[in-house]
Amino acid sequence: MEQEREGRAPARQSYFFDGHEVDLRSAELRRGGRALDLEPLPVRILGYLAAHPGELVTREELRRFGWPRLPGVADDSLNTCIRQIRDALGDDARSPRFVETLRGRGYRFLPEVTRSASGSEDGGVSRRWRYAAAAVLLVAAGVSSSTFLPGGSVPITGGERPMAAVPAEVRAELVRIDFLAHRGENERALEVARRAAEAFPGRADLHGAEAEFLAVLGRTKEARTAIVASRTAGEDARAYRAEVLLDLLDRRWTSALAAADEAVHLDASAEGFVVRAFARALVGLGEAAVADIERALALDPLSPVVHHDAGLVYLWAGHLARAADMCGEAAELAPELTWARLCEFDAAEAAGDRARAARVARDLLSGRAEPMAVGGNEAVGGPHAADPVDALWRWRLAQAEERGSLYERAVALSAMGRTAEAVAALRQAVDQGGFGVLAAAVDPRLAALRGQEGYRAVLSRLGLERRGGGASLLVAEGGTG
Repeated sequence: MEQEREGRAPARQSYFFDGHEVDLRSAELRRGGRALDLEPLPVRILGYLAAHPGELVTREELRRFGWPRLPGVADDSLNTCIRQIRDALGDDARSPRFVETLRGRGYRFLPEVTRSASGSEDGGVSRRWRYAAAAVLLVAAGVSSSTFLPGGSVPITGGERPMAAVPAEVRAELVRIDFLAHRGENERALEVARRAAEAFPGRADLHGAEAEFLAVLGRTKEARTAIVASRTAGEDARAYRAEVLLDLLDRRWTSALAAADEAVHLDASAEGFVVRAFARALVGLGEAAVADIERALALDPLSPVVHHDAGLVYLWAGHLARAADMCGEAAELAPELTWARLCEFDAAEAAGDRARAARVARDLLSGRAEPMAVGGNEAVGGPHAADPVDALWRWRLAQAEERGSLYERAVALSAMGRTAEAVAALRQAVDQGGFGVLAAAVDPRLAALRGQEGYRAVLSRLGLERRGGGASLLVAEGGTG
């Protein structure tokens, strides 16, 4: 049977068994109508098993389905996926009710399954990946949402003491905060963190969580106050991660790097390494940033968001082909993440791989890279445009102008060869502030501007400069931070 299936994806529908629902449209596992905390990739693996109840599904088949371009990590990652599925279902490998291991061959899904083609009512976009407004702005600005989203890659576990030593009531609040963060409900997560900090005074971890969400939501003055409250109570990685974000916004580069080091020292998690990788990459410490992001990938190999973060770090460090592959893998792990395909497009373009860039652009313009269906937009020509790369850039320019994103406008203008306009937009982006412009010195999409005095003046205002014939970036002497 497995030879006939060849690891093809099941239809995007819902599977029902023993009070559970696997909704492949929203990438969620529910029990009694309530979503359980299970990442999109394990949900897809569970959906594949549920699509073939009572049948042998080989490990090779699941590897082909879940990781078609990741053979190096597929074996360990599949083990992790199965373990996460069992944990979510409350299953026991020694006496299974749901997933039976057929040793040396694969797995069999035991319950009776019914299916429905109706799927979730949310239109195929997982709520887990619907970010709050601040996150959308981060992505639009060219900075990954997970970098400064609590829980964006791994559970919030960093703090002044191991999670096992945290009182059960506080641990329950932290888990709840993390769950809300995974769903992109940052305002609600902040409310929970604040109430918990009031109910359990003197907790560095709860004040740190509060600081992190305030920073993400752009409430910088309140975030600083929460950081002070956290430091007064003790040491917490979340507070340091919030400080990284605030220092970057203030262009205090060396302070941001020091805070990132402290965050990793307190909590050597994937999230901590991602934050430090971004801080290092932005100031031209490319190889150190790559080392950090590879640590994050090793700690959290199943997260499509961490894969996307890695793609950006590789992009900024100049590893362009690797960046395109990593962003493409992120899109395979979670097809609903359109910004991962945009990252793949950007990296392929920067690497000079015009064929790959055109293929990705055509997918995006046609809506095959869901949920971006712009094929009917006559202004860009849609997927049948003679040059899909140019058509996609024109679409992105229109989107940047509609959103008022000056940095992305500068990027699009640079890619379209309108360098004078791009420099002017970049200058305005510095005045506007925000995260996107922080990447101006390392973003290869601005390569056409690097010989221009206006571009160098922008970097000087940021407290940065390029040295070594444009091959490296150093914090400018006498610059901010």
